[in-house]
Amino acid sequence: MILIYEYMANGTLAEHLYKINKGNGHYLTWEQRLNICIGAANGLNYLHTNTEQSVIHRDVKTTNILLDKNWAAKISDFGLSKMDSTSHTQSHVSTDVKGMFGYLDPEYFLTRRLTKKSDAYTFGVVLFEVLCAKLPVDISVEEEQRSLALWAQHCIKKGTVDQIIDPSLRGQISPYCLKMFTDFANKCLHNHPKGRPTIAEVVGSLEGMLASQGNIPRRKGIITKMFLIISNVVAKGFDLRWRMGKGLGSKSGQPWQVQRDPFAVGAIQLYRHLSLEEIRAATNNFHKRLIGHGAYTVVHRGRMGNLDVAIKRWKEGAYEWNLEQIRSEIQVQSQLRHLHIVSFIGYYNDKYEVILVYQYMVNGSLYDYLYETDKDPLPWEKPLEICIGVARGLQYLNAGTKQAFIHCNLKPTNILLDENLRT
Repeated sequence: MILIYEYMANGTLAEHLYKINKGNGHYLTWEQRLNICIGAANGLNYLHTNTEQSVIHRDVKTTNILLDKNWAAKISDFGLSKMDSTSHTQSHVSTDVKGMFGYLDPEYFLTRRLTKKSDAYTFGVVLFEVLCAKLPVDISVEEEQRSLALWAQHCIKKGTVDQIIDPSLRGQISPYCLKMFTDFANKCLHNHPKGRPTIAEVVGSLEGMLASQGNIPRRKGIITKMFLIISNVVAKGFDLRWRMGKGLGSKSGQPWQVQRDPFAVGAIQLYRHLSLEEIRAATNNFHKRLIGHGAYTVVHRGRMGNLDVAIKRWKEGAYEWNLEQIRSEIQVQSQLRHLHIVSFIGYYNDKYEVILVYQYMVNGSLYDYLYETDKDPLPWEKPLEICIGVARGLQYLNAGTKQAFIHCNLKPTNILLDENLRT
């Protein structure tokens, strides 16, 4: 039997991490590496969620990530792949242990229970390979450094991870991005599968890291790259700040107002600094419906005055090292007033956490209507109207504000719909 595949002009990711000194590789910049990781993660996410029966790859490694002529990453080698036959009563596939040492999920190795989170573990090893350009297992070094996964985790605990990154990357990675990357890769290596992110969460986090690289200070004239998270969406949002006054006034009777705030650096912002009591009341002490979650946040539905709101709360421990990202989100959204941009209501912060409040979009995302089977199909004119609304929102961001913004993360999950299915 002979199998024929698309030819990948730039070979494997491993070649460009390990064979540089032999003249067989190409030095990859940090931005190139992030884009390759995002491409590979998107491929895995497709296997896990977008096929008729989801697939667990079981052999994710840098030699199985191929690069085309444009350096786009593609997953290869499905010889060890397993169809995911899990159900509500069984959360794993029982199978003989296969894969390469250095990448193997320890839970799978010990119990023979294979899950999609096994791919998340192996991808965590790949992330550290990309950062460090070190083999997953190297018997030529000191014993404590032979396992890349264990050595990287040790360095994270000791605060010395900056000493093991690939020397060719020095000066290319912002401290904030390095912190995000290593913490998230470490989370992929969690001993228990439930402690690991899904591959979809990996994609979202890597995209945020790539966007954060654009926030490194540069010469004046470079367009600001912001909108780092899902809630910075192109979506329906009447300018509630101008018309809600009494309905969302604070307990002291203060209406919406222009005010200075620790998060507002060098600019006047329009928003409300909410109290924790107001947010607890809106969510019944965070017991109201949980409507979403990400790697670092959970989102609750709540009600303030006559308005349904979406309340995004940063998870414990995620606030401090995401501070610049949160600051960007608040500063950008609080300046935007447009029919097709989600309305930023306000926020609460203290030394332990930050909570952001937005208008709630009752019909969810465009993605739901395109891919979820329990939704009625949209008539043709409705998607066209949605696209027009999105285009108008983007036009406003790019050309209708005092400082132009690039969204950086436009996709169906970030296009929200109101009660009338308008963006």
